[in-house]
Amino acid sequence: MSKTEPLTESTSLVTGEDTSVSSRMRVYLIFLAPAFAGFQYGYDIGSVSGSIASLDNTLGETMTAFQTSALTSASIIGATVASIIAFYVGEPLGRRREIILGSFFYFLGSVLTEAGPTYGVVFVSRFIYGIGIGFSMHAAPLYIAEIAPVDVRGTLIALKEAFIIVGMVTGFGLLAGLEQGVKADIQWRISWALPIPFALGVMCTMLFIAPPSPRWLVLQGKPTEALAALKWLLPQASEETLEADIAEMVSSVSHMKADMAGGEAGDACSCCACVPGCDSDERTRWARLFSAKKALIAGIGLVALQQLTGQPTVLYYVQSTFEAAGFSTAAAKNADLIVGATKLIATLLSVPLVDRLGRRPLLLAGTSVMFVALIILTIGFGLEGGNLEGGWSTAVIFALMLYVSGYQLGFGPITWVLISELFPLHSRARALGVAVICNFALNLLVTLTNGPLVDALGQAALFGIFAGMCVLSLVFVGVYVPETKGKTLEEIDAMLK
Repeated sequence: MSKTEPLTESTSLVTGEDTSVSSRMRVYLIFLAPAFAGFQYGYDIGSVSGSIASLDNTLGETMTAFQTSALTSASIIGATVASIIAFYVGEPLGRRREIILGSFFYFLGSVLTEAGPTYGVVFVSRFIYGIGIGFSMHAAPLYIAEIAPVDVRGTLIALKEAFIIVGMVTGFGLLAGLEQGVKADIQWRISWALPIPFALGVMCTMLFIAPPSPRWLVLQGKPTEALAALKWLLPQASEETLEADIAEMVSSVSHMKADMAGGEAGDACSCCACVPGCDSDERTRWARLFSAKKALIAGIGLVALQQLTGQPTVLYYVQSTFEAAGFSTAAAKNADLIVGATKLIATLLSVPLVDRLGRRPLLLAGTSVMFVALIILTIGFGLEGGNLEGGWSTAVIFALMLYVSGYQLGFGPITWVLISELFPLHSRARALGVAVICNFALNLLVTLTNGPLVDALGQAALFGIFAGMCVLSLVFVGVYVPETKGKTLEEIDAMLK
């Protein structure tokens, strides 16, 4: 089969003869493990502020603003460091073992947190927990993309985003509940102990039940083991169908090697470690990464614009916006829970549309909604003295909800779907590593520079800049982002060459 010939339904890894829901149950059940790895990331986002406030009440002295900021950012710092490490070790580790490693750090960080309440211990434990985030968020979308049926691949990756939002809402809700009559020195212990059973569950599932990714095994030069993994995932598919799937994967890798070597498929090369005796060095691995220029531009561009369209800043103003709109301080404390619920509803509504409508339409629609919301926020915050009296208070609250909904329709889930699909197999782990590093680093940058930018430009001007970035995003998606709906990963590789 030529490298440009599309897979037929009878030879596709993900449609083949094994199309019934019952025969796919193993795939769906295994999906829950990386999905719950995402849940633990979202839970950290939702619980960190309330847990730190509770911890502050139990320390011998009140934390300084810098200490509070550092502790709030500790897990993101750890995630960024882990993403850099995963860039180098993700490919040899494999998706399955990387998820196991991430869950181990989730578990270790949560257990060590309980040894507090000294500031140093909690900071280190939160940093360790963040290492778990970095490894998990690098490997989870890769693993899901490589085991999922093609007609639900986008849905499952987007559903992982929904698990992140469920984690956020769980964190917000648990802290709100614990504030009702539970002592402060117990609140943070309970909230930061919750991930322990989830971490153990993900670790055990991936260690004792889930197989390695068949595509990763092919890349490592282990087609026999890849066939065994595929048989486990799709037990009702015929032997001929599964063997054809493995043959297509091997053919895709062979053509990739030939392209890198400048020869014919099957020629020897030094570009890949997937064949015994293939001598791969660091320079060649970088060359492989940058050989996928179209995928790299689309993927990294989406990750950058996901942050630069202002999500961290807009969410930063949730509570203060509710207060400015006339809500009491006590009521405004529940604003995060309201926004989290909105994010969850919007995500659950968008998930079924990913494989039905396609990636690009949802990105364009979601970004357009964000643009409208940011224009309203720009006008609202541009009022003299930030006065949100009358109709503008309602309009700004509406704009916040609209922005969150637009983000969860487009950038939120679709970015992770696309960066899991676009990169070719030979550089998928490294390319996604770059994307994850950019994601956490830009998130941290936007968060840390938010205060100085507001002081220098004002809230309205900053929201106006984000609106402009939405316009840039629409142009970028229209020019650089391809549609991957209904295509196998091998077909996407061929399309982007």
